[in-house]
Amino acid sequence: MSDISGQIPSTSDEDISAQAAEWLVRLDDEGADQTIQHEFALWLAKDPRHIQAIERMKKLLGDVEAIHQHYPHGEIAKNILQESLKTAEQSRAHYLYQGLGVLLMCSALVIFFASQYAPLDYWTADQRNRSQSWQQYALPDNSHVKVSGKTAYNLQFDQQQRTLQLLQGNILVDVAKDARRPFKVVTSHGTIQALGTRFMVTQDGQRTILTMLESKTAVWSEQQANEKIQVVEGQRIEINAQGIVNRQPIQINAHLLEQAWEQHKLVANGDDLTDILDYLAMYYSGKIIFDRASLQGIQVTATLPLDDVEKSLQALAEELNLDIQHSIPYVVKVVRKE
Repeated sequence: MSDISGQIPSTSDEDISAQAAEWLVRLDDEGADQTIQHEFALWLAKDPRHIQAIERMKKLLGDVEAIHQHYPHGEIAKNILQESLKTAEQSRAHYLYQGLGVLLMCSALVIFFASQYAPLDYWTADQRNRSQSWQQYALPDNSHVKVSGKTAYNLQFDQQQRTLQLLQGNILVDVAKDARRPFKVVTSHGTIQALGTRFMVTQDGQRTILTMLESKTAVWSEQQANEKIQVVEGQRIEINAQGIVNRQPIQINAHLLEQAWEQHKLVANGDDLTDILDYLAMYYSGKIIFDRASLQGIQVTATLPLDDVEKSLQALAEELNLDIQHSIPYVVKVVRKE
């Protein structure tokens, strides 16, 4: 266990949350031992944020109890735990699981740390992909979808519809023909209906980007469902929380972008730095944090490797005078140098 009773080496909120989680585990594991209780009281007194962190963690435990009531077999906890055991934290997760013998507490901790990797709906999706993985899957209708990075989606296929709900990430879809059942990709920002064959979709939380490789699609946003626009081969369009950003699609080199996908690269051509960081975060086996307001407006023109995000971040730092900070494991902070 890390030194949570002595001098705190870092005052970051992430560190304090991790320490609070460890304290709850320790108190549960070692009972009401007076020495442990005394050390815990000293830790609480060191910083007002310690009490706040404990309260947040207790609320998380309450949320997990609700999850277990809704999912009596603990599917969320099981999925997250299985994924966690594949990471560099394997020994620690295994220790928590075996040593505590309390599934509820283990689930709470794993959910807390896993939420730093991806949102919870990622863990309950029909299909999910890890940060450094490029895969291809056949769908029930013989369409094919390629996925990369932290991608998650649900499928709704029946006799009337073919719908892929993209929760997050990157997909390249090769749609099988079926005149009776339209093929749709639905994101939190809008809907893309295939009128042809091949296209790419990215959703990073801030926006949805459609890149047409072949043929055409019809696109509409959640706010403008009756105002469909058509996007054809060699065009790209962006949708965000306000709707379609520009109703005139941008012309792009579809072959170059597909080639970059196959080579695990990101091609930026005057893109905003915050958009680049959002994209890289999908390929990072942790969390990239930054102040969006302070970095917005910085343009990036570069080709960056997606299979080595640390190298990409370092290249951006050298080119744009940024500081890449690693204060705690699996969390990197990007700031402007003063």
